[in-house]
Amino acid sequence: MKRFNHPVLFLVLFFSVMVSAIPGIGQSDMAKIKGRVLGEMMRPPVQEFKVNQLMETIREDGTWPGIDYEDVSRTGFEHRYHISNMVLLARAYQSEISPFHRQAKVLQTLELALRHWVDKDYRCDNWWYNQIGTPNGLVTLLLIVGERLEPSLVERTQPIIGLAHIDAPGARPGGDRIKIAGIQAKNALFLNDDEQFNTIIRVIESEIKFSKWVGAEYGYGFRYIPTGFSNRKMGGRGIQHDHSFHHRVDGVNNTLSYGLGYADAFVEWAIYTMGTKFAFSD
Repeated sequence: MKRFNHPVLFLVLFFSVMVSAIPGIGQSDMAKIKGRVLGEMMRPPVQEFKVNQLMETIREDGTWPGIDYEDVSRTGFEHRYHISNMVLLARAYQSEISPFHRQAKVLQTLELALRHWVDKDYRCDNWWYNQIGTPNGLVTLLLIVGERLEPSLVERTQPIIGLAHIDAPGARPGGDRIKIAGIQAKNALFLNDDEQFNTIIRVIESEIKFSKWVGAEYGYGFRYIPTGFSNRKMGGRGIQHDHSFHHRVDGVNNTLSYGLGYADAFVEWAIYTMGTKFAFSD
């Protein structure tokens, strides 16, 4: 039996099987893609005990006990638990097999927590949460339950989600650019903005390329030259010509960390857009 040993092809086939199992996908291309994205977002099981706990313990100001809302340092920022709590409530409310399906108390709890977040607009000293972590959580929330939320709350989330955009400082080629673009693409799906969605998908597709030599990019005026590299051309960010993956231009191999995340994000959108007018080229 022939061994199956191509990792990217394996990911493509795996996601293809997962997506093909999602029922009830809409007829238009945007609706079809949105259905696929939602299918993945709704896949984790609803934790009944946790949902009950969240409804019982939320405070009048929309906070939960046990979360330090003061520490926004790089090593702190427990606010991420507030985001994950809201996403759990959204899935509990929308899941047809959840005992909390369309329960008013769940939605009220969620709106109270979201109102607190948009009022405070928490920012972390670590840029990742501001440009990836928080926007990703909020756009997930909107795709799941946005149509049921107060329009004013939805509107106030948009500037926060908008921190994830392809011109953001963290949207550097080589991994993070695709992740941030993916968040922006999901927001375009929520807003039903097919023009912006197509633009972002083309950006994601364009990142599938070999990196330039640093020497060619900077005219051999290296901004940083590690020991032993002064007389060599070094690859820039992204896929190297030996098929390894570098997240930075310092020659460090990141194939199994950033590289795996890069491949995963690429495959995710290749499958989400498969068979639509937004599909990647062959």
